[in-house]
Amino acid sequence: MQPCWVPHLGDVECISNTIREKTASLRIKWDRLSFLHAQDALPLLCHSFAIPKLLYTLRTAPCFLSHELRSYDDLLRSITSRIANVPFSESDPVWTQASFPVKQGGLGIWSAVQLACGGLNLYCGCSCVCLMIF
Repeated sequence: MQPCWVPHLGDVECISNTIREKTASLRIKWDRLSFLHAQDALPLLCHSFAIPKLLYTLRTAPCFLSHELRSYDDLLRSITSRIANVPFSESDPVWTQASFPVKQGGLGIWSAVQLACGGLNLYCGCSCVCLMIF
């Protein structure tokens, strides 16, 4: 059996453990971000701490099989709500707009649940193309 720090295709428990660790890491980063001004904290959250830290796992493992992504998104929505000082709920259209790219009027906060399936498909598709080339 591979260690849990290596994403293993098909092992849902290992993927769930990895996502739990990423959620705990995001919670620690929020404790540190809370000392910054909102203008500084939001770009750091969007471009460094939230989805970019999870993207490798999303691309290399079938994370859509794990239910832990929902808790990651809930924490991300809670942090964004506290930074922006706007109450967000999951089904709220304001949260949907906040998850749009900045160019389209949103905050640029990506949802891990929405990226999970597409990230793996992109990775597998690129791998297949590379294998055909070589």
